[in-house]
Amino acid sequence: MVDKKSIKEEESNWYSKTLDEQIQDAFCNSNESDFVTISKIEYARLQRLTKNGIIEMIKNAIDYQWQLEINYNDTEIRIVNPHCYFYNNKNENLLSGFQVKGFSESGNISNAWKNFKIDLITDCKISMPVIEFEIEKTFNPNYKGYGLRNWHVSKDGIKANYNMFDLSQYLNE
Repeated sequence: MVDKKSIKEEESNWYSKTLDEQIQDAFCNSNESDFVTISKIEYARLQRLTKNGIIEMIKNAIDYQWQLEINYNDTEIRIVNPHCYFYNNKNENLLSGFQVKGFSESGNISNAWKNFKIDLITDCKISMPVIEFEIEKTFNPNYKGYGLRNWHVSKDGIKANYNMFDLSQYLNE
């Protein structure tokens, strides 16, 4: 007889693990002959899907002004009020947030503006219970450092900016 409770617990544990932990478990719990190794290309595709999920989670948190828990650079959890998701002038995508709790490599643990490279965010989730945050008074959605494309928090939800270069200075030459 199959124990439904243990299957449900096992499934819950599986989904709470990182992709690397899931792959390691699958490998350890299989015979080499029946385990199909995930190719580097497939692994890269899975990582890209994970990053897209993280980006969507960040945009939703900005839209609803929900606090996030992020694991950055495989260190301890950081609690962040996300204010802007953007591409900088190097075309790197980043999260600008006001960190209120958690680990900090700089030593400035809380109540500070931080930029997080999306490629270094290894896990991201909405804080539970859901905590809505107020937009920081020091937040400037027009900050030039947010680059040409950004999605930022506003009292009406998420706003997108697609700034274009001012070509008029080049046309009059």
